[in-house]
This record gives sequence, C-alpha cells and structure tokens, in this order.
Amino acid sequence: MIVREATLNDPAVVALLREKFVPMAMDNVDFPNQTAEERDFLIDKGWTASTNGQSVFTADGRSLGRGYFFNARELEKFMHQALVWFEKGESAPPERKRTAEEEEMRTHALQRKLKTHFPPPDTLVANLTWKVTSDYGRAEGNDTSAGDTYAALFQNAVGVDRLWITPAEQKELASGQWPETLTRRLAIMLRYMSGAKRDAKPPVITLTNGVITGTWMGAGGKRGSIKGLLECAGGNVTALRLLAQGPVQQVRDCGFSANLQTIPKGRYPQGSLLMELADPSQPMHRVTPYRADEHDYFAASE
Repeated sequence: MIVREATLNDPAVVALLREKFVPMAMDNVDFPNQTAEERDFLIDKGWTASTNGQSVFTADGRSLGRGYFFNARELEKFMHQALVWFEKGESAPPERKRTAEEEEMRTHALQRKLKTHFPPPDTLVANLTWKVTSDYGRAEGNDTSAGDTYAALFQNAVGVDRLWITPAEQKELASGQWPETLTRRLAIMLRYMSGAKRDAKPPVITLTNGVITGTWMGAGGKRGSIKGLLECAGGNVTALRLLAQGPVQQVRDCGFSANLQTIPKGRYPQGSLLMELADPSQPMHRVTPYRADEHDYFAASE
C-alpha cells in the first residue's frame, strides 16, 4: 500500500508507465500457478526476500533492471536507466554474487510447495486487528516508511489478520470450555506483538458462563490482560469478541506489522489486539492467515 501511495500515484511515474512500459502486477508471495521454470526465473528479479519489487524486462526476458523503491524519484531514475539499457540493446549489469544466506533463502523458496489456502468447511473466521493505543512520541522512520515521509501513516495504521476456528474448537466453546489449541494459535499473534520467543510462557485463558478472562506476557516481560464475551445458541457459536491489551514493541516486518513498525527501539507502549467473528462468505475474510503456511496452523504447536 505504501509503495502504491508513495510511487505509483506519482504523475511522472504514471506518465512513464503509460508511455514507455507495459505494466504488470503479480503476487510473488503465493502464486500457485507458476511453473518451476517461471519461479526460478522470477526469484532473483528483485523479489528474493521482499513482498514488493519493481523489475523491467524486454519481451524476450532480458533484464533491464530490478529492485524495490519507496521513493518516486528513485523509481523514476530507475525506469529511465532501464530505458537506456533498452535503447543500447544491452542488459543491466548483473547484481553481486549471492551470499550463503541468500543462496539458502533462494533454495528454500524454490522448494516451497505453493498452495492456495481457504477456510476448511464449517470453519469460523475471526478478524484480528491490532493497534498501539498509548502515545510513544515521534514515530521512528525506516526503509519501509521511506524514512520519515510516511512514518506518521504507519503510526496511525491498524494491523489486520485472520484466525480460523475449527469445528472441534467451536464444539468446545459451545460446551463452555476454552480450547487449548485456540490459545496456542492466538499466542502466535501475541508473541508477534510482544517480541516474545516461541518458548515463552503461553497465555492463560479461561471461559466461565460466557465471560472470557486471561493474561499474556507482553513486551519487556510485563503482563497483559485478556477479556471478552462468548455467545452460543443451539450448540453453535454466534458471537465472540476478545480483547488483549498489554505492552508491545517495535516489529519490523514490512507493511504487515502496521503501527508496530515505527515504535522507537526500547520503548514498550500499550497495544491492543481485537478478535471478533467475521462473515466467512466475504472474500477478504477468506484470505489465508499470515502464518498458516509456515506452521502446522491448526495444531499451532510452535
């Protein structure tokens, strides 16, 4: 979103794209229709470890430039240089040799089996939204926010993800029990916000007569609170709202971390995570949870 706002709405960039290039947008993170050859070709074209990138090719696949830009003037310069290589009939100079870590990342990306995830049948979808709720002063800019240019936008942004609740977990909830597996899955997001390690003490959540209470370990080792309400009818979960509040810290994870991105290092402002049921028939609510592909998601053993 920041890339679109910062670069692709710029009049000079738009004019260049319209007059000199054939723009194409694609999802490089989960693009299951790629062949092995296509993925091998694309993996080093500016998107090796990034969910955004800008690359220029000729019709026969000759590379004219690659990279990623959050600044319109830098992107404009990049595009003009690509046109120079095109007019010369040459390719852009090869990038430096990959480091051992980059080579390992590339191998992992090529071996990763891509698949499209949708909520399994009868799965409930919950929206997760998070925000820093206390003042931490001036936002700390970084590459993702183009320094201070868009830092304030990040500071006021709301993070969004989803959480899936299995039929077995729904049955437990309807019987008045809070599922341990649901706690472990929710803990993935709470650890993300607090910077806690995977072996950190898990949240403690209880359900009594429809009232949800609990605690979790926030940033800096300080305890946070969990509270919420559950409603059931006819053995089905009809309403669920949970609010976790506690100290959070800086998380640099491109755009996904939203307002956590610009928290100054070493500061632990208060943050909130809201979980509430969504309509699973809505397209956006069917988007795969951020970590569903990296974990045994429903076991949530990590």
